[in-house]
Amino acid sequence: MKKTLPIISLLLITLISLPICSANITVHPRELSITMTNDFIHGNTSKTIEVQNHDNYNINISWYLEHPNPPSWIRPNKTTIPNLSWIDVKPRWITASPMDTVSFYIHLNVSENEENLNQQWETWITFYQETSEGLFNQEYAVRMYIDTPLLASGNNTQNHGDAENNDQNIVYLALLATAVVFIIFMTLVYNKKNL
Repeated sequence: MKKTLPIISLLLITLISLPICSANITVHPRELSITMTNDFIHGNTSKTIEVQNHDNYNINISWYLEHPNPPSWIRPNKTTIPNLSWIDVKPRWITASPMDTVSFYIHLNVSENEENLNQQWETWITFYQETSEGLFNQEYAVRMYIDTPLLASGNNTQNHGDAENNDQNIVYLALLATAVVFIIFMTLVYNKKNL
């Protein structure tokens, strides 16, 4: 009887705390990639994160941005984004009805500097439920990977424009050479007739 009482007490505490510790929200996807191939993205990336309310009452869901914490959890070949203000998630917070799924939209405004080219960043968007109910504040981090363009679009356009200018210069030189040859030929023909 002395051994059964602590075991029963532990079992009761575990059963009572299960509803308190249960997941009230789920977040999807757990990882999100944004790849900028030609240009930096400014504004809506068309990427969304969905959060579902599993409770039978309305809850407020909000988020915050953070660097991977602890830093050793960052994925291989990734670095932290230099400025978290380049990322925005809209809306800032939203009320989710019971069993409802709400969407958050990712917006970017990465500075178009040379040092931001060919970067592979990782940051976390952490969602949490704003509520006074329950003993624990549960948070759910979404790993977001951002790959920036290899080359600046202005450089690509300039190189493309230089190639077009070179092609045009070759055409002009060919026309000029043809005109000079034609003038020399006509001059020779004219001089031959007059002799």
